[in-house]
This record gives sequence, C-alpha cells and structure tokens, in this order.
Amino acid sequence: MSFNIMMVFGTRPEAIKMAPLARVLRQLSGGRLSFCATGQQDDEVHFERMSHVHSPSGDGHASERIGTRLFEWLSVRSAAVKAR
Repeated sequence: MSFNIMMVFGTRPEAIKMAPLARVLRQLSGGRLSFCATGQQDDEVHFERMSHVHSPSGDGHASERIGTRLFEWLSVRSAAVKAR
C-alpha cells in the first residue's frame, strides 16, 4: 500500500502527542511519512513550563490508540486489495 502523510504541528506538546501515531505509521511499508514544524512557539521558557503540565482531559494515550486502530485498518485493507 502506498501513501504519503505529512504530520504538521506547531507546538512541542502537539509533537509529543503525535509521536505514538508517527511510530505506528512508520511501521507500515510502502509509505512515506514526513513532518512539518511550523515554529508556532519558539519561547524556551514556555517549552519548559509546558513540559511539566499535566493534561486534565484524557489519559495521554489517545493518539496511540488511534494509531493502532489505523494500522489495523490499513493492514486489513491492504490484505483485501492483495487478495483481488
């Protein structure tokens, strides 16, 4: 299966949240994954502050679950296409 995906993020917390999804997408063969950092926040003090913040919503694993489901769906779809 061939695909091109660009993951775009503007802040460090966004990049951290997207990392599990990126790991899953890299496991897929035949695809290209690239990243675009917009540099929305270049303030080192802000980054330091944000690195210690706990999110009150969610358990921090949503993107990992989404990536796993996407990987499963793409694997099934790829197998169905090959069977044709």
